[in-house]
Amino acid sequence: MSTGSTLLLGGEKLRLEKLRISTTIAGMSMAVGEIKVATIAKRKELSDYTDLVCPSCGATPSWKGGYDCSCGQHYSHWSKLKRVWKETVEAVVMAKLKTEKGATPAQLYRMDKEKFLQYVDAALEDYGVVPLDEASARNIKKLIIAIEKFKQVVILKFNDTYEERIAVLTRSLSDRIILREIQPANLVEVVETLRMSLDGITEQDIQQTEQFIQTIAVADEETLKAHDYRAKFAPVEAQATAKVLELEQILAKVPPAK
Repeated sequence: MSTGSTLLLGGEKLRLEKLRISTTIAGMSMAVGEIKVATIAKRKELSDYTDLVCPSCGATPSWKGGYDCSCGQHYSHWSKLKRVWKETVEAVVMAKLKTEKGATPAQLYRMDKEKFLQYVDAALEDYGVVPLDEASARNIKKLIIAIEKFKQVVILKFNDTYEERIAVLTRSLSDRIILREIQPANLVEVVETLRMSLDGITEQDIQQTEQFIQTIAVADEETLKAHDYRAKFAPVEAQATAKVLELEQILAKVPPAK
């Protein structure tokens, strides 16, 4: 696949700010609501706190098809400049963190969900999870039960060359076990978004909801596919279920513990 195709398939960040939601039943359109779409938390970027300066004299160069400094130096790319902290003008040093060859050590933590609610779980990336041995499969099952039944948030923290990664173990809507990397709490600017607890749900709410969902159009496989310009370059048809490992199937092959 060409680089251009890869770029197209990767897509762009969502540019829209508002969505007007409607559903279609028997050819009739019904309005559902209008929502504002916002990033849960804005990540504090390194550029917010640093400047790029000339390595020779420390002045800020100007852009003219490259970076030209008043001292006469020319730089073809920003990476050739020196990045300094705005307050102290000290050089930014990306210290290499301690890692190990092979499997990267990750520290496991848990937090009561009620306490976790005071923080924001702005996702950076989702990763699939596959246990590599019997004991791992058993313990992952216990962790998922702790999440679902005991209202625990399971957190992993590990080093990745220059940055600490923080991730929560959870389940996706398609019941896949995933490791969801979240933005560190001290590196984000929280944006006002909606949160809801199910503790106050009444029987009337349930009855009204049961009637409401009957008015929503039923999704099929085509609903889950993109039909824009990227579809022309799609390398394969969707084969999601063929690649799923069921944890129970893995554990069923393991003799019961004596």
